[in-house]
Formats: sequence, structure tokens, C-alpha cells
Amino acid sequence: MINQILVILSLLLFNLCAIGITDMVPRTIISGNRIINLRDVTTQPSNLNLTGIVAVSEDELWVIGNEMLWRKTPQGEEIPATNSVLLVSQNGGQSWEKRLRFSDTFFSRVYLLKSGDAWILGDNGLALKSQDKGHTWKPQNIPVESLLLDLQFISPYRGWILSLDRKILQTQDGGKTWVAYSFSSEVTFFSISFKDEATGWAVAENGDLYQTRNGGKTWQSRTPEFRKMINLPPGDEDLKFRTIKAVNTREIFCFADVQSKINDDKAVRLRSQDGGITWNIKTISTSTGGLNKVYIVNEKEAWLVPGNRHIKSLLHTSDGWETFKEIKLPVLERPGSFYFLNSQMSWFIIATDDFSSTIIFCTTDGWKTSKKLKVE
Repeated sequence: MINQILVILSLLLFNLCAIGITDMVPRTIISGNRIINLRDVTTQPSNLNLTGIVAVSEDELWVIGNEMLWRKTPQGEEIPATNSVLLVSQNGGQSWEKRLRFSDTFFSRVYLLKSGDAWILGDNGLALKSQDKGHTWKPQNIPVESLLLDLQFISPYRGWILSLDRKILQTQDGGKTWVAYSFSSEVTFFSISFKDEATGWAVAENGDLYQTRNGGKTWQSRTPEFRKMINLPPGDEDLKFRTIKAVNTREIFCFADVQSKINDDKAVRLRSQDGGITWNIKTISTSTGGLNKVYIVNEKEAWLVPGNRHIKSLLHTSDGWETFKEIKLPVLERPGSFYFLNSQMSWFIIATDDFSSTIIFCTTDGWKTSKKLKVE
């Protein structure tokens, strides 16, 4: 079981009943529908692994993470276990309060939507929704039991969730009910983006790009068409799509990583301004080669994370994706998860190989300077 835990945590780092919880003190945990007092269960010291961060404002930060620990049963047997937590800071990360705590699951993603609703996704089909700025959370009735990977809402009522067991879940009532659609057993999607109730895209784990025109019921590969459109020169054989984002019904951005045997690695930006009918293609050179992650803020601004392990710089665009400025990072660390509030303020969680990341770096001046925040 411990190997399964490490596999799920590794996936989150790279790539990646209605119960309101308001004041879960550290002495209690929730297991299924049961509340357990930790005084009745002996636990070993744990490692906290942060997996997501969002900024509600310049001062209010939310982070989610998972505590790895060994727990002793009443019979004295030690078994691997996890506690998942939501930590909130009201002072820019100087201090943290534990807002939410679950046991026997993983928190994978946290979202703050334009509608004001907040969502946390986790393992075993766990989806939590808050409508009061994160003070109370209600588990949703999700018809799958696997890890939930991604979520998008195009309105307060219509949205989708992507699960690890190759399902797309759709809701038309804000998450009260969900319909599950299965897709090919040969691919695993890890991110989705819809421009309207019918048309959406998904990026697969192997770097392929897929599209649906019926709300997620069926999917078709667009990789061969896009490969021909990009017209890669000889040697540029390994094309992997990293992300696609429908900013609105007309503006769609797509980024791919091109790894070459004879040429320098580079990134490719595809932009559509007519809902995906035609595409403008731009090649982006990076000093570290390749493309790690992309964070799309709006139709004009985005941040690109090049390289693989220790990140030396970021690429920033604020002119509609036409030019990219390289910004040197003051720290050489591997980011596990970024969050960009605006062009000046952003945060990233340090990713570690031992799944014990509790450090966040932040900047208030566009990474000219930075400071370290300790989450504990």
C-alpha cells in the first residue's frame, strides 16, 4: 500500500453524506462518515507534502497537502496512512491555521472559481465544495472512486471533473448531480478545458491532444493534424502537448514541448482567435530547453516554466502571447505548483523527491526578489 501512496504522490507533483466541517481540531480526524479521536490512535511523526496553492488575495493564502504517517491499530499493528489538510493564512504566509482535515485520502487540487465557489479534489472520488470562502466544505456525490485530477466550470452550474480511471464527469446543476462518460482505455487524460457546453480539449499523459464536440461523451485525437500544422523540421520528432486553455469561446491557447535529437529543444505556442477553426503558430526558444509547465492568466498574460529539475528562469508574456520575456529566478529550486495572482505577486511550492515539501517561495515584485515561507 505504501508504494501505491508514493505513486499517487509522484503523479501529483509532476504533472500535476453532506458534512460541513468548520472547526476540525488536530485531535480529531474524519474517516468515511466517522469522526475519530486521535487520542485513541497512536501515530508516528509525519511528513507533510504540499500539493496545491491558491491566493484569495495578497494576504489570504490556501494550501492543501497530505501527511504521510504510520498508525498503530488497537492490536499494535503499524499501517501506512495519510491525513489530508487545508491550511489557511490570513497574513501572507507568516502563520497558518488548519481549516480542514481528512484521513485516508489525498488532496490533489484546489480551485477558486470566478463564481466565488471553491473546490478541493482528492482520491477515492473525493470532491469538496465551499460556498462561504472556505469556512465550510460539503462532500459532493461523485460517481467514481479514483483520484480526481482536474476541474473546470464554464458557469456556476455547468462543469466537468476528470478522474484517473479514464472518466469525464459532467454536471449541469452546480455539482449536485453528475453524469460519467468513459473514454479510451489506451490513454490517460490529466487536464481538460472547455470553451462552451459542447466543445472541449484534453491533454493526455503521453502528450497527445484530444477534442470533444459533444460535452465529453466522445473524444478524437488532434495530434496528427497539429503535428502536420506545426510542420516540424527533420529531427524534431518528439512533440508533447503540455496544456490547452480556452480563455473564452474564441480565444484558445495551446502549448507544446518539442524535444529534438539534432536541434535545440523548444516550445511551440498555438493561438486561435476563432474558437479553434484556425491557428497561429509561434516557436519559443528557451535557454534551458523544453517546456515544463504553463500557467495561463488571461487572454494576454501567461507564465511558462522551462526546463526539467532545477528551474533557472520563467518566461512571461503580457502582450497577447506575441513576445516572451525571460525572468531569472533568485532561487534554483524545482517548483511543484505555482500560483500567479498578478504580474508581480506569485508563489511556488518546492517539490522534493522524498514527498516532504513544506516550503513556499513568494515574490511581490515579479521575481526580482523573493522570500521563503515555511508551512507548519
